[in-house]
This record gives sequence, structure tokens and C-alpha cells, in this order.
Amino acid sequence: MKYLYAETGQSLQLFHPDEVRPLERGPFLPDVIARTAARYHFVNPPTGLPAEGGLKFEAGKMVLTDVEISIGSLELYRDGIIVNTRHTNDSDAVIDDFFTWIVSTFGFRLPERRIARHYTSVVIVDIETPLDAFLSKFQILQQIVSDAYSQTRGERREFHLAQFTLTPSLSEPQRDFFRLEIRTATPFVPNRYFSNAPLPTNAHLDMLAELERAIVAT
Repeated sequence: MKYLYAETGQSLQLFHPDEVRPLERGPFLPDVIARTAARYHFVNPPTGLPAEGGLKFEAGKMVLTDVEISIGSLELYRDGIIVNTRHTNDSDAVIDDFFTWIVSTFGFRLPERRIARHYTSVVIVDIETPLDAFLSKFQILQQIVSDAYSQTRGERREFHLAQFTLTPSLSEPQRDFFRLEIRTATPFVPNRYFSNAPLPTNAHLDMLAELERAIVAT
């Protein structure tokens, strides 16, 4: 497998609101917004106080000692924070920095109960062997579909596996799903795939490497 680049890395940290609010004299929300926007250089901070929902900051960056992390968005809710960068390691770094800073600056508290973070990552990879090889009965499926197509359209086409999706819950197929599909919206490159998974970026890449080994061994 050839790893080309990480497109999206989202980290979601939930917490119990009662455990993080300041014990007394909560901060002035416009100050929180202004100083958050300044700290992370956000080009598009929230323009007003939300009646409902959260605060969304867009197009910023976090500067560390030897690296600069571009931040697609940072969203604050009463019970959680969502950060989008290109790699979940970077998103985690932003969340950790934000918690440390907001505690020391505004008197918020670190949550007593640690809730495991949720992740979504999107990567682009080249896989040496086509996905067709992963299905032992694919040739039969391919034959049936090709026959039906040629009878209807009057031309013969060989169909290939372009996408598959796995979900832990059929009742919620769009939540925590894994999807691997042919890379589109760019000039076609054989065996180049867009992969979406509810995993940290590094774990996602490890899984794809294992998947490729399994395909090759089929």
C-alpha cells in the first residue's frame, strides 16, 4: 500500500458539562470567543452568540515549537469539542492545548471522568491489487451484472468493485462506518482509493495495510 496523504482527521472529545464549568463566576462569553480566535488565528470566528448549538471557529492554526498545524475548524459545545485538521494526531494536539489553556485562562476545570475520544479520518491510498480479488464469488457476480447490462444496453461492459461500506449498526448505517471507494473527482488513477473510517489516522493506515495483505493472499 502507498499512503498518499491524509485528507481529514477529526477528533471529538465529549465531557460532562457539570465537571468542566468554573465553580464560580463563569467567564464572559464574548471574551472566550475573542481570545480563542486570537490564540488560534481563526479567520472566521463566530459572529454572534448562538441561541442554540455551539460555537464554530474556522480556518486557523496552532503554532508549536517546531511545527504549525492548520485547523480547518474548532467547534465548542456545552458537552464537547470537535477539531478538524488533516491528521487526528494534530486534532488531538489542538484539543489538548485548548483544554490546558482554557483551564488556566478562564477557570474551567479538567473533567473528572475521562470519555474516550471519537475519531473520523479520511486518507488517500494506492492499493496494489484491485478490490475485485477480495470477493471469492466476484466473477459470478460480475458475469450476472454484465449479462443484464448487455441485454438492456446492447453493449458489453465488465463491471468492477468500486466501493464497499461496513457499518456496526444496520439501523444507523451512516454512523461509525468504514468506506473504501475508487478515488473520484480527480483524473483516474488505477487502484487509487478514498478511505473513510471511524479511527485515528495511524490506526486507519495500519488497517488498510492489513486489508491489502489479506487481498493479496486471497
